[in-house]
Amino acid sequence: MRTLRILVLVALVAPDARTSDDLPANYVAGGLIQLNDNGAWSWFMDERAVVHENKLVVGSVRAVGDFKNDTAVHWGNVEVAVYDLTSGATGRTVLHAHYEQDDHDNPAFLPLEDGRLLAVYTKHGRERRIYIRFSEPHDPLAWGPAAEFETPGRQAAARRGDNVTYSNLFRLPSGRIINFFRGYDLDPNYMYSDDGGKSWRYGGRLARGRDG
Repeated sequence: MRTLRILVLVALVAPDARTSDDLPANYVAGGLIQLNDNGAWSWFMDERAVVHENKLVVGSVRAVGDFKNDTAVHWGNVEVAVYDLTSGATGRTVLHAHYEQDDHDNPAFLPLEDGRLLAVYTKHGRERRIYIRFSEPHDPLAWGPAAEFETPGRQAAARRGDNVTYSNLFRLPSGRIINFFRGYDLDPNYMYSDDGGKSWRYGGRLARGRDG
């Protein structure tokens, strides 16, 4: 898994006439705000970053050495970084400590009408559990305990059988929240909530593929 620096470019200036050979390492022509010194994410979860109440909220997974280095204290932390667009303050918190060092574990976020954020995340095809958490109202750095939703299927080896990965949250005009994920038979599946994410039901299998 790659270890990435998550950075946000907040200001651009006039083009620099110098060539790349004249510029220092990691040069950026603008103001740079570092949200996290160590974070990775995959492309297959959304939204991986949201602006909520004028705060930029970004999820990532911390990498310490390689995947087998799972005795390291911060190995596989699922983290949330926040940048206040008004004050310029930044902050970071651990959403789930020592979870799994894999960029597929990045959380998907959905802003709720009561000022909280919903976060949904999974391990990378190692089990059938989906994890659900809520932030405190108006505070994306404070999160409640994780709830678990077990999807249908059978136990299997990693990335086999009906194990889950990839979370994608959507809210319909009716208010129903849907999470699309890879699950049963490694195909697209979905779950839904009609009470703001408090409880969930398995919706079904969307399509039949060739086992992921």
